[in-house]
Amino acid sequence: MSSGNEEKLYDINKWMEGFKLSKLLNLDEKESYTINRCKVMIFNHNKFKIQGLDERKGSILDRDDLKKKFNNLNYDVQTHKEKPGDELTKEKLFQTIGEGEIAKNTDEAPSHANPLSNLDAEWEENFQISKQQPLDKDTETYPTENFKVLIFNHKEYSKDLLLVQRNGSENDINDLGKQFNELKYDVQTYTDKPDRLTKDKLFSIIKEVLKNQEKFDALILIIMTHGDIQELAAYDQTYKIKDLLDLFKDEMIDKPKLIILNACRIPKTDISTEIFPELKVENCMVVYAAYPGQPGNRSTKGSRLVRSLRIALRQLVQLREKRLVLDIFTDIMRHVSTKSIPGNRQMPMVAFNLEKNFFIGIDNDDIVQ
Repeated sequence: MSSGNEEKLYDINKWMEGFKLSKLLNLDEKESYTINRCKVMIFNHNKFKIQGLDERKGSILDRDDLKKKFNNLNYDVQTHKEKPGDELTKEKLFQTIGEGEIAKNTDEAPSHANPLSNLDAEWEENFQISKQQPLDKDTETYPTENFKVLIFNHKEYSKDLLLVQRNGSENDINDLGKQFNELKYDVQTYTDKPDRLTKDKLFSIIKEVLKNQEKFDALILIIMTHGDIQELAAYDQTYKIKDLLDLFKDEMIDKPKLIILNACRIPKTDISTEIFPELKVENCMVVYAAYPGQPGNRSTKGSRLVRSLRIALRQLVQLREKRLVLDIFTDIMRHVSTKSIPGNRQMPMVAFNLEKNFFIGIDNDDIVQ
């Protein structure tokens, strides 16, 4: 850990030049959290006892301005700063958060656990992708006329890995391929037959596609397999998720990439290990099937995350429309978590650093006004 180089002082007015929030129109039909009260806790660490960490000069201005802005929104704001003899230690920070009103008001938190008598039969019920609201004409959007889609489904594994077959996963890859083809995307699907999906083969295919990246505007990569917090399984060996993401470093820098990792995230070791690798790939969104410590559930009809994605794609085909990727996966995360049964919780999670709006679906000029 290091403090890095001290940033040069800048004119805050110049910093804000050119920054504009995207405009939202007609949001009333979107499903949203009901927030009548909002608690804001701001902790500003200015000085440190840790060797090598310099004083964070100017950070008090951030704290005070944030407090002012949140107060203007009528939010309940608490700021915490260091005082002589009363430093912001880790213990104090954790204790303050634990004693806050957010922790106490658990009765107002939304409930997602919903027991089902027949999960498969009811999986597609009540799932509806949110209606795409018109966007401000000045909203920046990625060009996505030509999509490349790579789908890898691992069903069988070398006996040395001691992994069971992923029965039902063939339904996922068959339907995904069909839906993406309906969207007129360039789709390549790979299974473990006739040739085994080894780690080397998987990485080689991805690298070869990236060599021809000038032929497409956006990439969707879906890998369905066994895994844990840090690793995924190919036919012959496991590999680090970090190594997979490293394939995209300095590749497709200005083009959007959607990477879906449909695998369990139950740790082999203490869950305090790295939850997911730092996302160092530009203009990328990574979807994990589950939160750390949770399984990526699957039945003979397919896995929960991918089945929800299949429904969403089918609806896009039927509507002949497109949707923001973030909106689609918000709907999917809600559906997967709501359909979870007690004791078998699954909540997908997302990491992203997209710079513009990223759409998938069928082009519709009426979306932008």
